[in-house]
Order: sequence, then C-alpha cells, then structure tokens
Amino acid sequence: VNNDAEHKNTITIGIPYPTPQNNTQVQVPIHVPMAGQFELQLYSIEGKLIETIWKRQTEGEQDITIMVRTSELLSGTYMLRLTNGVQKAEQLLTITK
Repeated sequence: VNNDAEHKNTITIGIPYPTPQNNTQVQVPIHVPMAGQFELQLYSIEGKLIETIWKRQTEGEQDITIMVRTSELLSGTYMLRLTNGVQKAEQLLTITK
C-alpha cells in the first residue's frame, strides 16, 4: 500500500499549534488535494457548529495555514472539520486559559 499516494488524494488537517492553545489565535495547517470548494468549521465537542472559519474555492492541490481566532472560546476541547462535501477530515483543538 502506497500511503503517499493515498495522502495526496485526501484532505487533511495537521495538528494546530501552539498546543495546548492559550493565546488569541492558533495556526491550523491543512492540505487540499484538488480544486474545489472547501470549508473549515469549528464545532463544540458535543457536535454543535460554532463557526465556519474558512471557506474558499481552491484552484488545485495546496498546503495552507489558516489562522483561527480563539480569544472568544472558553477553555475546553473543540473539533475542527475540513470538508469539500465529499471528503472530511477532523482534528481536536484544546484551549486552555
């Protein structure tokens, strides 16, 4: 099995940094493997949508770092979800204040 080829065709979210997060923003690296409409959303750990952080039409494969404002979030664990309507990737985000 060639994991590199599989990764190239899959949307991914890297580990947010710094972590645990206690500043006013966090950087979230993402990989989009193809052109399309993508969005990054922030959910409570219970699954409630808090905010659509980023929504963009991409022109092709890209590695992007998205800045996420965290100053309004309470301490706790959240879920980041990147989707293009077909694929999705999720990553936990921990906020400590």
